[in-house]
Amino acid sequence: GAKYGFTAKDNGYIRFDHVRIPRENMLMKYTKVSETGEYTRIGDVRISYATMLFTRAFLSWISAISMGKAMAIALKYSHFRRQFKTEGEETLLIDYQLQREKIYPHLATSR
Repeated sequence: GAKYGFTAKDNGYIRFDHVRIPRENMLMKYTKVSETGEYTRIGDVRISYATMLFTRAFLSWISAISMGKAMAIALKYSHFRRQFKTEGEETLLIDYQLQREKIYPHLATSR
């Protein structure tokens, strides 16, 4: 099936016991296994390393963006949602100290 996430690499794993896989059926786009069983890497190792660093930096960046979106949703919800009726009108969620203590630190660190 389709691979979730970073699809540029054909990595993965599977484990067999007492099974022979023909070489033409192996995924060997970035690495090769010779007929004698020798493993060789294709391409420059530095490019693979740079790609890995870029991917990790991208994941970190997209996580910060997602956190900012989640904080916007939480704040909007907290400013409109009312509950626990006391003496007339229900209280806004954001008026509770615990709610502010949970949301504001994340708001300060999000983008």
